[in-house]
Amino acid sequence: MPPRSRASVATASPKTTPPPSPSKQQLAPPLQTSPPTWYLRRLIRLLGGGVLLFWLYPMLFPKQQSQTRTDLANWESILPQFEPIQVDELRRAAVLDAFKHSYGAYEKDAFGFDDVCAPSQPTHGSTTSRQKLIVFSFVVVPPNISSWIKYEPERSGGIVSRMQLTLVEAVAKGELTLHASSFLVDSLDSLLVMGLTEEFNRAREWVKDLSFDIDDKFHNFEITIRVLGGLLSAYHLSGNDPIFLEKAIDLADRLMPVFDTPSGLPLSFVNLAQRKGIPDADNRGLTSVAEAATLQLELKYLSELTGNPIYWQKAERIVMYFRDVVPAKRTNREWYINSRARAAPNPPIDARNILRPETVESLFVAYRITGDPLYREWGWEIFQAFNKHCRLPEGGFASILDVDQVPVVHEDRMETFWISETLKYLYLLFSEDTLVPLDRFVFNTEVRMNDDSPAHILPVFTPSVVTV
Repeated sequence: MPPRSRASVATASPKTTPPPSPSKQQLAPPLQTSPPTWYLRRLIRLLGGGVLLFWLYPMLFPKQQSQTRTDLANWESILPQFEPIQVDELRRAAVLDAFKHSYGAYEKDAFGFDDVCAPSQPTHGSTTSRQKLIVFSFVVVPPNISSWIKYEPERSGGIVSRMQLTLVEAVAKGELTLHASSFLVDSLDSLLVMGLTEEFNRAREWVKDLSFDIDDKFHNFEITIRVLGGLLSAYHLSGNDPIFLEKAIDLADRLMPVFDTPSGLPLSFVNLAQRKGIPDADNRGLTSVAEAATLQLELKYLSELTGNPIYWQKAERIVMYFRDVVPAKRTNREWYINSRARAAPNPPIDARNILRPETVESLFVAYRITGDPLYREWGWEIFQAFNKHCRLPEGGFASILDVDQVPVVHEDRMETFWISETLKYLYLLFSEDTLVPLDRFVFNTEVRMNDDSPAHILPVFTPSVVTV
């Protein structure tokens, strides 16, 4: 076989041999840590969608977004918004006229005494008209009292300054009790709030000569909230007239013996001249917890004014008693509700309108807090009803025996709280909120069923007196 040429050798396919197995050093390098492009593209889409959704959410869900932004911590932000509280000149002027009509009758016919009576029945022994107001003091009223009372019109216009000797003789005979001028003192801050300067000055002159050295029994609760509270309120609102503070200290010192009991709860009555506490014989010597607990403002404010801690300590001991003792003595209670069913011959007591202040007080406070004019409208309707049915042509306002009976039958009484509370709250209801602002003043109001209480204006203060 001829040898193959070199050319044929050159063109022939060489013999292939398998490559050697690579060693570990010859392997390809590991994959890089950076993500592939598809992963980056997906991440960008997700982020872009989130941003777009965040931007569109307020427009897609406006209600939910508004709710989430409501600041519940700020209660004012969720209340309806009303116009700022401004004075209602016409309505306030009408209330002021009613006050002048009421206080003018008291000043003319009963100045300085504790209560006013508008006789409407001939059994009272009065020959005056039913609109003529006469006065009686605390408990003893002779049938012919109108014949006993005479006045000295020492000032122009018939303004009364003092009672004549005939009334003094009646007191000496035991036919008429002495008085503490609670009606007059109860009215002092109302006179100041309403700007009745002349009437206030005349009342101040009476208070200047007022003596509490009276040998008679007085209700501790009533004389504290009415007379002591009235004096303290007049002291502050008059620009610290020392006459009122002097009288307040004298009265408070005479009241201190009622607190000298094992529990610290005050006795119900006091003899001011003897400075002696007297238990309530008609109530087995028990003390009303409502009466005892409501004496805080007057006594503590007096300590703040005088620096004498005794008044504060007496009041604070009552608080300690209720905090430490009363919770351990709770028992089941029975609630008594007066029936509206008629019982001949007298109508039910619930049908009376005795010129009480509680409803208009609530309207005044609600209006000051919310500014909702609805409360003013309700107050105006109430005032118009008072003016229509309770106003007496010759002077004063009188209670109504039965509101279901028209024309009405008046009771023989104009309550002191009509002037000291009801008309004052109505006057403030129609006034601007800068007059007696509720962040600077507090009312010493204490409300109990079938009982009345004053609403004297006392300042909010930070106590500095020793409290223990």
